[in-house]
Amino acid sequence: MKINRTLLHVANYPVGLESRLGKVKSLLKVPSDDVVHMVGIHGIGGI
Repeated sequence: MKINRTLLHVANYPVGLESRLGKVKSLLKVPSDDVVHMVGIHGIGGI
């Protein structure tokens, strides 16, 4: 099985993305970047 990798364009200057990513990682208790999780974002706050 071949997996197609598609790059997604978020924004040129994503403001506040790193701090929010850090919060999600701390909630998931992810020890390193080598672990893969699937997270669903639901509701108005996820837009």
